[in-house]
Amino acid sequence: MIAPRWAYETPALLMVARDLHAQRATHYPKAVADGRLSQADAATGIRIAAAIEADWHHVASRTPRAAQPVATKAEKIATLENAVARTRLIAGRAREKLPKVASRYIGDPTELHHLNDAGFFKAHRPLVSAYAHAAEYSLLVETLLWWERKPFCHLFIASLNLAAGRGRNPLPHRAAA
Repeated sequence: MIAPRWAYETPALLMVARDLHAQRATHYPKAVADGRLSQADAATGIRIAAAIEADWHHVASRTPRAAQPVATKAEKIATLENAVARTRLIAGRAREKLPKVASRYIGDPTELHHLNDAGFFKAHRPLVSAYAHAAEYSLLVETLLWWERKPFCHLFIASLNLAAGRGRNPLPHRAAA
């Protein structure tokens, strides 16, 4: 399988992992207060999201992974699958509001974003921005899930890098022949 477009954009993946954790930490207490979520389910969801964030902090910073919080691979995969479904739904809703002239760029949210910034969709800028952001965010969440499903995932690779020299490239550069 070919790596997703965002597979090696560690800072962006860390940002999304932080955001997923922050969303749960912010919204789950209100859902508990409203009776839509049990206290135990909220605590579990926040713990798993915190573990995903800690994993990506470890990968991005190339520092040892903190012992807490912990979550199983299955818990992280299930959480990310739910996040993918939710972010696809949000992107789909934003897509429905796109003007016809912008709909031809749906397959490439980055190009749509650049065209929008250049003023190509001047009259529809807020709608196009909302879709481009939602679509790219959804792709980033899908990339987190892609990494989590890999047998030698991001944590294994980061651990190898850490063991090989704390952030240094473990392979020496050779002079051009």
